Amino acid sequence: MQYLKDEVKQRILESALAEFSSMGYTDASMRKIAKNAKVALGKAILKLNKMIGQALVVVSQKKQQCLSYHG
Repeated sequence: MQYLKDEVKQRILESALAEFSSMGYTDASMRKIAKNAKVALGKAILKLNKMIGQALVVVSQKKQQCLSYHG
């Protein structure tokens, strides 16, 4: 079932990218993202928030590595 989870995550990510690209961050619609990803609104919000949180952790870690290397 991991394959299905990965597929859903990928659909949400692609839908979010398309929505943010066309509408901008402040005008993007989570309802549209969920609809285009063919998932429930709550699932889209939870998955997208988790992905954004993970991305922020990675960026923060890379920033610290750069600062310690160049600092």
